[in-house]
Amino acid sequence: MKLKDDKKIRSKLEQTENLKKAQDAFDKHEIGKAMNNVQKAKSDENKELTKQANALQGEI
Repeated sequence: MKLKDDKKIRSKLEQTENLKKAQDAFDKHEIGKAMNNVQKAKSDENKELTKQANALQGEI
C-alpha cells in the first residue's frame, strides 16, 4: 500500500514540475513577444521623429 502511495505522490510531483516548466516557457515566450512589441514601437517612434526632424530642417 505504501509503495502505491509513494508512486502516486511521485507522479503528482512530476506532473507539477512539468506544469511549472511549461508555464515558465510560456511566460518567457510572452515576455519575449512583449519585448518585441516594445522594440517595434520604439523603432516606429524613432522613424516618425526622424521624419519630423527632416521636415523641420527643410523649413529652416
